[in-house]
Amino acid sequence: MRRPFALVGFTYLLAQVAAVFLGLPWALPIACVLLFLMGVSLMIPRLRMGIFPVALCAASLAFGGFAALAPAVTLPGEELNDREASFVGTLEEAPYRSYDNRYCTIRLESLDEEPVDFRVRLLVPENLVGEAGTCLKGKAHFYLPRGGDGFSSRNYYASQGISVCAYLYGYEPYQVIPPASKSFWHHIQDLRISLGEAVDFLLPEEEAGLLKGVLLGDKSGISPELTADFRTVGLSHVMAVSGLHMTTVANLLTAIFLALHVPRRGRAVLASLGVLLFMAVVDFAPSASRSGIMCLLYLAGGFLSRRSDSLN
Repeated sequence: MRRPFALVGFTYLLAQVAAVFLGLPWALPIACVLLFLMGVSLMIPRLRMGIFPVALCAASLAFGGFAALAPAVTLPGEELNDREASFVGTLEEAPYRSYDNRYCTIRLESLDEEPVDFRVRLLVPENLVGEAGTCLKGKAHFYLPRGGDGFSSRNYYASQGISVCAYLYGYEPYQVIPPASKSFWHHIQDLRISLGEAVDFLLPEEEAGLLKGVLLGDKSGISPELTADFRTVGLSHVMAVSGLHMTTVANLLTAIFLALHVPRRGRAVLASLGVLLFMAVVDFAPSASRSGIMCLLYLAGGFLSRRSDSLN
């Protein structure tokens, strides 16, 4: 098989699209049928060495993975929709401004004193100050994301691992507890914030918001009008961290290490670490993760002394 990664990748992607379109009730039955067909293909000598077992296995994993992982994101939102509850959670990032409001992503640890574990997009008051790792206790109103200009807001937030949205009541007291210590992930979030603050310091507000969107995937500073303009001219993909960014980072690091006379395999390893760090800084957004994995595979070819095959 000349290009196994291409076969697995395209099959998995198409199966995921089909799983999202058909919905959760169909995912597990289809995964079982595909797994059965894979077993049948392995028993037929003419098909055993072909592409069918690999393709059917990839498709079965895609449907099975969707059936296993989707409920963890969708069910909490359905159960909490239009409800009030007391919560305890940890901020995954410092509050940021989007349009006229301030938001943050918080991972809930308990809800009405019951242990839980899922992410929420929380609208917070202007005077709430916190950073990644800060513990927040309070009472909020939870609701499912709704609306969207030509797309599903609920599906968008689900792709970010966010189950439900919420807002703190202004008249209810809340408690902010600073973190006792910071994990490596929280330091990465601090780096992301510092880069954004540096851009804000150097450029006017609108230009800074655009640059943060293009470089860091942070669209909170981009106005709805500018977003609509990019979509109208067909350039909305520029504001998503993707292959363009990963290729630039990898090639820039490779050129620097080449100038420093670092051996070929060392260049590949160091450039891969740089790509991983950049993926972490942009919060492992889906587009960044996809392009980052492709870039890492490309760099692995240099480390293993194998020719690169872009399609594979």
